[in-house]
Amino acid sequence: MSVASKIPPLRFKGFDGAWTDVRLGEIGGSWFKGQPLSKNELSDDGQNKCIHYGELFTIYGAVIENVSSTTNVLRRIGSKEGDLLFPASDVTPDGLGRCSALFVDGVLLGGDLIGFRQNEVDSQFLSYAINNCRDQIVQLVTGTTVRHSSAEKLKSVVASISVNRAEQQKIGLTFRSLDALIADRESAVEKLKTLKKAMLEKMFPRAGAKVPEVRFKGCEGEWKEKRLGDSVRFAKGKGYSKSDIQEEGTPLFLYGRMYTDYQIEVDRVDTFCVQRNGSVLSVGNEVICPASGETAEDIACASAVKEKGIVLGGDLNILVPHANSGLDPTFLAMSLTYGSGRAKIVERAQGKTVVHIHNSDLEDVVVLSPSLLEQRKIGAYFRSLDALISARQEEVGKLKDLKKALLDRMFV
Repeated sequence: MSVASKIPPLRFKGFDGAWTDVRLGEIGGSWFKGQPLSKNELSDDGQNKCIHYGELFTIYGAVIENVSSTTNVLRRIGSKEGDLLFPASDVTPDGLGRCSALFVDGVLLGGDLIGFRQNEVDSQFLSYAINNCRDQIVQLVTGTTVRHSSAEKLKSVVASISVNRAEQQKIGLTFRSLDALIADRESAVEKLKTLKKAMLEKMFPRAGAKVPEVRFKGCEGEWKEKRLGDSVRFAKGKGYSKSDIQEEGTPLFLYGRMYTDYQIEVDRVDTFCVQRNGSVLSVGNEVICPASGETAEDIACASAVKEKGIVLGGDLNILVPHANSGLDPTFLAMSLTYGSGRAKIVERAQGKTVVHIHNSDLEDVVVLSPSLLEQRKIGAYFRSLDALISARQEEVGKLKDLKKALLDRMFV
């Protein structure tokens, strides 16, 4: 590899010169193993901070500033600020290609954790450098059902590093700060999702009740029962699958996207097709339910399609509220997904490997609904909440894209 290729494309002002390749085993320091610590030994009121190896996969990233678990188990070996941690086993080789720099002293380290304590390279920088060459670690993994790594294998990993300690620190701090920002935004998304879940439980009547716990000012009285067979016109989507998706053409609504992409209210779709004769097109303000899914719980969801002219693919049940039904489409979709209609759909869904529900199964489903004014207020509230969640998720996505781009340009 040429010297030129050892210079990262993006650098902080004032730093120059080529980086160098170094084997982890050539960096002075000590390697050690954690001591056995089972999940059962974790305790909410434990006296000692600890890390279970599985938490490297589920909680922690390249830098650990706060430790969330505690235990009452006593161990002699604790962490020191700057220790590098690696998982020693996982069910997939990809899972072992990770490293975390721990910046908390005295943490008890569980079994199946490999530790590396050194002072030659800035630890947070080295953690990101190692994570940036994780493919090397993956290639060293052994085992079939359970994959294993070891200190001896990790010592042969080659990382490209700056020879300037100040540059190491600046780069490490940059990504540490970016990770903290991403974690903060992800936490905000989870809080909004928790708020949404709580408000859904409070703004829809609980089982057996006809009045919700929380209502808008001026809304009162019991919610009324409405049988779908008396309140909506039923239709079915037709044809089309993933193989029909094109980069442009007529907007296409596929049932599978209801489980992954679409919210309660859909005003645009991001898949397209070449429209065929006999296609079923949305007229606007209909409610769409999947006709099949993996579980009865999965199938109990609905979306209100607001726009006209969207091709509605196969495996979709279509519900069009009658003009005099007193049902707002967005509210009806919410009721079928979160409210009184959900349990009825789950009851009527049939099948084992693949679960099905037909329009005829939905006719006797009864939903509870308040006045149209209250329905629309409920719909508007959750529409705003969903928009806020989507905006925050988009922000997280952009931050992760920025991090990836910086990793590509600030490391070699």
